[in-house]
Amino acid sequence: MLRFPRDLSLDFLTEQIEKLSRSEASAIQIPAKIPPGSGFAVTGCFIQLLAEWSRNNQNRILQVAGEPVEDMLTHLAEEPHGSAAIYFAQQISGSRGFQLKSDDARKYLIPVIRAMQTHNYRATSGTRGVHLCCYHGSVNEYLTPLYGRNDENSLRDSSEFVDLINSIIKAFEPSAINKLTPISLRFISSILFELFSNTHDHARTDESGNIYPEGNLRGIIARTIEFREDRRESFVSTHVHRYMTKATLQQEHRRPSPEVNQERVERVQAGYAKQPTHNNKPKTSTRFLEFTIYDTGPGLARNWAKRKEQSKETLDFEEELKLVKECFAIGSTTKDSDGVGQGLANSIMALRKLGAFMVLRTGRAFLYQDFLSKAEEAFRPEHWHPDQKERPYLPGTTYTIVVPLNRRVI
Repeated sequence: MLRFPRDLSLDFLTEQIEKLSRSEASAIQIPAKIPPGSGFAVTGCFIQLLAEWSRNNQNRILQVAGEPVEDMLTHLAEEPHGSAAIYFAQQISGSRGFQLKSDDARKYLIPVIRAMQTHNYRATSGTRGVHLCCYHGSVNEYLTPLYGRNDENSLRDSSEFVDLINSIIKAFEPSAINKLTPISLRFISSILFELFSNTHDHARTDESGNIYPEGNLRGIIARTIEFREDRRESFVSTHVHRYMTKATLQQEHRRPSPEVNQERVERVQAGYAKQPTHNNKPKTSTRFLEFTIYDTGPGLARNWAKRKEQSKETLDFEEELKLVKECFAIGSTTKDSDGVGQGLANSIMALRKLGAFMVLRTGRAFLYQDFLSKAEEAFRPEHWHPDQKERPYLPGTTYTIVVPLNRRVI
């Protein structure tokens, strides 16, 4: 049995990918929660790994630790990675001979799906944040926050996504709305619309248009991160730490008006307040919005290769990397319709305007780009592991995007 610890890391997940085809991998045990301190970019990649697990094992058992098992399943269903594990498993096992088949186990997902459908965003995730997930084959696959009707042709448009993202952020971080300008909110919404739209178009089936018999997911996760430069967070890698430090030092500080400042001086002089000891050091903490858009489809490169009539079987890593970059090129289109698409390229422009940070895990590529340090609109990512550029294959695509609050967008 494969056991995944509570303090999951990206490196640990990578080690487990290569074990998924072994006989012992038919049964897995996962943590009830992924704590925020170890969760940067982990959740989406974990869901991709669970999809690969489902496609490598005919007999899939989710072993639930703790008692009562029913309560543990309820808590798992409230977490993005836990709901994915329940969805992909064929059987649930627990203590005292507890056994449950997949159809019965998926009933634990109903309360969370109902919360998604009714726009009760605070109830969609057991931890502070929001999770919207489209479970292929579910009666409610086409969630009303994301789709206008219960069919595949009703994806909401970009203007509706502005209202959606506004409501999502208000649900878990109301104060963040006051720190975002209308233009910042539009940029964030446009990014999430383009990325989810691409997922909708290309991740519901494999690259040949066939349905995945083991199941398929696509969704959005939203939360906030508080970063302190003087307290090294476990979720922060060297790349992210460097980015967050710069963003913290560049954040806009709210200064009192001259009138308020004068009033403070007068109160100090009158003895009503103690003269503060001024510290010219900048603030060393800031908050970030983190969004993850994930799917368990074929991935960017395989889809693009199919459209260019290239064989996925003969793709080497450099060719795969080139195809991924082409998806973001201005003038290319990943849409089924005729004409020139600008979607993913527009996302890159918006990320630059926001001074964001993006991680991309698709196929064998694990890339990131810091849009705060390089003022360019092109997609020129770097490898997360420069010494090991080619990573073990994962199906689907996960984007994790970090946006600093209190930053002026131009």
